[in-house]
Amino acid sequence: MLAFHLLNETSAVPYRAMTFPVYQPVLAAAGQDPTVIALGAAFRGRPVGLALAQVPATGGPTPVRSLYVAPAWRGLGIGGGLLSRMEEELRDRGLPRVWLTYLSDKPATPALEHILARRGWEVAEPKMLHLTTSVPSISRAPWMRFDRFPSGFSTFPWSALPGTDLRHLEREQTWIPPELAPSRWEGYDRRISLGLCYQGEIAGWMIIHQIEPGTVRFSTGWVRPDLQRGRRVPPFVPLCIAVFRRAAAAGIERGVWDVSRHQGPMTSFARKWMLPYADTVRETMITGKYL
Repeated sequence: MLAFHLLNETSAVPYRAMTFPVYQPVLAAAGQDPTVIALGAAFRGRPVGLALAQVPATGGPTPVRSLYVAPAWRGLGIGGGLLSRMEEELRDRGLPRVWLTYLSDKPATPALEHILARRGWEVAEPKMLHLTTSVPSISRAPWMRFDRFPSGFSTFPWSALPGTDLRHLEREQTWIPPELAPSRWEGYDRRISLGLCYQGEIAGWMIIHQIEPGTVRFSTGWVRPDLQRGRRVPPFVPLCIAVFRRAAAAGIERGVWDVSRHQGPMTSFARKWMLPYADTVRETMITGKYL
């Protein structure tokens, strides 16, 4: 018999592989953290599907982090059932709006879009330009020779930045776009993620997450715009090179680069420096619903 149930820190363990590594710590907090809502679908006690949402601490729409059904169990209405019950749970908690993102070219995308349409979700729009590349391949790109930082710049492991300094940085520095605020990106890869200093002050970062063994996502990167302008090679380039080389040294084989359509400078950077070496180019779509 198929059953849907809320998960806690114990019952969530068998569902761990049903979400990306970056969200596994979120799933592990189910039953302890009231902002985490994890719904499992099980057939005679065997896990077959997961829906995971996380209520933002700052308010606003609630993201559905994962909606997954094991391949052998797809086409049986389990995904729609999970999403329906997640909507009910959010509505019961007084949360008025939910959103979800997905890749446009996954094999399961048509089925997901069918579920969303039946549930009355809005027509999806492009949110992110999504590139994937081989780390060894991009390491041979001609621009990799631009690895020297201009005078005054240096890098440091992002994990070395105290939390108090991070909060002060985001509170005081108006050059940081809210959607790129580094505190939003927890669970990052401490081996690879780097910060950038200019004359002793924090001037940028590149934060990396492992999404599966051998594959990392370049989640967020930014350098103070005034330090970028007027330079033949902006310091963001050697920062990326340093991160690529750390990834290669860590045995990473593939990199995923997500660029928001609303970030003009980052989109331009990705098209000029990354696109020629991308193995795949696709879009992340976003959709939402008022409950």
